[in-house]
Amino acid sequence: MTDTLHVGYEVGTGAPVAVPLHHLVATGLTRLSGKSTAIEGLLSRAPKHFASLVFRTKRAEISFKAARPVVPFYRQQTNWEYVESLLEAAMKERMKMERSFIIKACHGAESLRDVYSNIRELRASARRGFDESVWTTLEAYFEKILPQLEQQVFATTLELRPGPHVMDLGHLSEEVQALVIAACLEELWKSGRETIVVIPECWKFLPQARGNPVKWAAQHLIREGGASGLYLWMDSQDVTGVEKAILKSVDVWLLGRQRELNEVQRVLAQIPVVGKPKAQEIMTLPVGHFYVAAQDWCRKVYTQPAWLQHDAAKAVAMGRTAIPTVPVDNEQEEIDMERLEDLEGKVRTISEAVETLRQQPLHVRLGDFADAVVVKVLERLPANGVPQIVLAPLPMLHHRYQQETVERLLTMVRNLSEQERRTLEWLVAVDKTVRLKELAMGLGVPISGGSYTALGSRVESLIRLGLVMKDSHGVQGTVLEKVRGELAPYSAPEEEVNATTQALIGALAGKDEV
Repeated sequence: MTDTLHVGYEVGTGAPVAVPLHHLVATGLTRLSGKSTAIEGLLSRAPKHFASLVFRTKRAEISFKAARPVVPFYRQQTNWEYVESLLEAAMKERMKMERSFIIKACHGAESLRDVYSNIRELRASARRGFDESVWTTLEAYFEKILPQLEQQVFATTLELRPGPHVMDLGHLSEEVQALVIAACLEELWKSGRETIVVIPECWKFLPQARGNPVKWAAQHLIREGGASGLYLWMDSQDVTGVEKAILKSVDVWLLGRQRELNEVQRVLAQIPVVGKPKAQEIMTLPVGHFYVAAQDWCRKVYTQPAWLQHDAAKAVAMGRTAIPTVPVDNEQEEIDMERLEDLEGKVRTISEAVETLRQQPLHVRLGDFADAVVVKVLERLPANGVPQIVLAPLPMLHHRYQQETVERLLTMVRNLSEQERRTLEWLVAVDKTVRLKELAMGLGVPISGGSYTALGSRVESLIRLGLVMKDSHGVQGTVLEKVRGELAPYSAPEEEVNATTQALIGALAGKDEV
């Protein structure tokens, strides 16, 4: 018997609505339709023996508070098809003449670092200017991706228990996020069972017009995973650019508010004849309301959030009460103070344990990791006893002004011209000092004439903004240094500096969602 999931209540009648457990797509305008809240509600009512994995790819996404955190999982592949899809994801376009170069670079490689080394050697030995240009481009994108892959600590196994899990990828670039999501899908396809995988903003990771590592892995899972109880759930503001070979395998659709007429027509095309709404009804759907299409029926439903009781959700569907907003348990300051009190308690416990150890003979067994850690802690303590640890309240003002600084930096990048963005993006990608002529060649700009002069002016403008530096050896992108300098007065930790830097780099491509 097929499992079913309670979605919510039919608008007008208040009748409960359930859908079969199957591949699912939720569409609708961001923040105006309630896609993430609907998916969280469905996951909270999934069969108890099922696991679920949600990828959180940006800040301010829904929290899925009941979910267990999972360390990002990744395993490298070096076949040329995989590398080609990786580069297509990075370059936001389909590979054309570069395929033969990629095949050559992957020959004999056992890791992506080997592929990168092959590219550098082939670029150095290139005799034609065209060949050197292709190798330079490939090298630049590997230099963008490899540092993140080699600095990030990845899990070597993907272990999911029954219940919801969240894998936070917000600190990684879109390219590396794609690699991690693809690795998880491949691992589940090979050895997973009874798991729901949620891919947010699938227009980024399942594009129709170009390759992406996630797309190939998703096709395996969505075509063959049903027999093992593996289901793919996706959300996207629209379905225009999403791979249709994947969408045609989906049997459950949550169709939310849309305003663009062409997209409304695409939404209507996904709905069976029975219960098909009019375009105006799609365009005026309130938040949390969806046309739910499954099997051979379609009904207008208020999708029940995880945090809302059944009676309250039914009352909303019947128009008896207003649509509720997401509840806030406490003000942020109260949450922070609770965390501080918890941390102070843990510090006192550790201090008391260390003091107890100081008063007793300590015998270290070389093979015992726990004892070795205690020894290292004791070595760092002063000889006269345990130091007093004082925890000050969180610097809320620092946090506020730091956020304002981050927004100012993002606004600065968004206000760059298209040519300035592209220039800075290329410099960030190569991450080294280059001559102006080398920059021009990388961007496809003639090395003489008005275009070359205009490029020089753009670089000078970026230098004045502090996003590029210039010395006797050439120019180099300094986005990280700019962010670090701007956030220094607020003692921002390195992970926040890196997260802000990644947000600025995302803004260069016009894909920031802060």
